[in-house]
Amino acid sequence: MRRVGSKAVDASPAVGPYALLVLSALVAVAIVFLGRMRTHSAHVNRRGAGFRALLPVALASFGSIATIERLGFVLTASGLFWVTARAFDATHPARDAIWAAALSIGAYFLFARLLELPLPSGVFSSLL
Repeated sequence: MRRVGSKAVDASPAVGPYALLVLSALVAVAIVFLGRMRTHSAHVNRRGAGFRALLPVALASFGSIATIERLGFVLTASGLFWVTARAFDATHPARDAIWAAALSIGAYFLFARLLELPLPSGVFSSLL
């Protein structure tokens, strides 16, 4: 139990199966949407990642859901942000890693400290 606000709540509710179901549905909708968009605009020459970006982002999302309890929010969110940035633009890996770390640490402090929402701290529990 962790004390949040005026109530004691569980540190991390079991939402894994529901999150996987919602994420799977979103990936399926994205695949259908991208497929229809590609067939309707076959004559337009567009630059973009398209389906190449969808697979790494989907795999990183599933990996993030699977490892968030053990590794914590900061590491899994950093990995997810970094893979997403790399999927769409693979030219600046160091810049992407710095931004991923900054965004995930900022999001952790915003939600866990300011809004007092329980997020798993994982391997950084002594630091955060």
